[in-house]
Amino acid sequence: MRPLGTLALTHSSRRTNLSRCSVQFLTRRFSDPERLGRLPPFESLPPPEPLYCGAASFLAILEDGRGRLHFRPAGSLRHRDKVQHAVLVDEDRLLIGFEQRVERWSIVRADGEEPRLRPGINARASQKSPLKGTQSVGFTRLFSRSPGIYARAGERTAATACYEHPLLAGLHTVASLPRSRVLLSCSASDALLILHLETGEVEKVLRMPADLYGRNYDLDATTDLRRHYVGDEQQTTHVNAAHPFDGGRRAVVSTLIQGAVGVFDLETGAYEEIARGFVGCHGARVSAEGEVYFADSTAGHLVFLDGRGRVARRFDAGSRWLHDVQQIRGSVYAFALADANELRVWDVDREELLYRRRFAFWPVEGLFGLARRMPFWLGNSTQALSFSPAP
Repeated sequence: MRPLGTLALTHSSRRTNLSRCSVQFLTRRFSDPERLGRLPPFESLPPPEPLYCGAASFLAILEDGRGRLHFRPAGSLRHRDKVQHAVLVDEDRLLIGFEQRVERWSIVRADGEEPRLRPGINARASQKSPLKGTQSVGFTRLFSRSPGIYARAGERTAATACYEHPLLAGLHTVASLPRSRVLLSCSASDALLILHLETGEVEKVLRMPADLYGRNYDLDATTDLRRHYVGDEQQTTHVNAAHPFDGGRRAVVSTLIQGAVGVFDLETGAYEEIARGFVGCHGARVSAEGEVYFADSTAGHLVFLDGRGRVARRFDAGSRWLHDVQQIRGSVYAFALADANELRVWDVDREELLYRRRFAFWPVEGLFGLARRMPFWLGNSTQALSFSPAP
């Protein structure tokens, strides 16, 4: 069995509200032409209110000698805060994106054991952790040919670094860039941030252009969105994904409000919109074949665009809120069906379902502190995906 890589999926305690998941509802919600002209003073905005908890689960993907794919659960972690995105940067680092911060977790190798995959171990947030938000974690081996890869277990030091910034608020995605940098998409600031992991500095802030999407608040070094949060109704785009391509020189982004997909030049800051009107879309990326694709969330479709920004083809995932889609290889894609609380993996060319896992619901609204103690429960809706190829 040859390891292909690890698929990471985040979970939210928030249950999908289907009454708010139609393109008609979202269009009405943000359609007022004076929406950005009647903003309250920035100083009157309250800080963000944490409402949900979250989790991340991991799936090892392997290929046998006949080219068939095999899927094996490879661990999970749970947290009292909402986990927005989880990304394996390399063999030694795991990045966990929360709504207002990013944490870097160390990966350590356990020597002296025969390489094999083992069942996952759930982790709960520890109130005794010396670092805020850290956990005592048992994290399973991720790659079957490695001598064993784990997050630090039992030492309560899984989070080796915590990154915060006044404009790092409403975070949605984390993506690796060359030279120890990562790209963050932040809805509250309608911006992409480029963060250097070694220095902890935000090297660049790229806001969605006001000439295309309108203007709300002028953000500078004196504005702190952790103290005065710009909510969905006051945002210009609600940018919800930014994923690099072209060797990290450019990034494709998607916005919830306009349903726009565009490309940022990460060096010059130049932006070009390539499509619009997919209201509620998520997770724009560029495939290994060079096609832009994303989740048309309200339609439940995986959409591919051609070179002119037109729809080249669609794949119906059978979802009423498709939160994210991630290419694994070729025509094999993973789908996060938030409304069904499911993960599915399809070969979209063959229309063949390769893997399906439905996660348990917590039927009681609230009481999430109690729910986290239940070993079967990760969240009420599947959220963001990432895939890290095996070394």
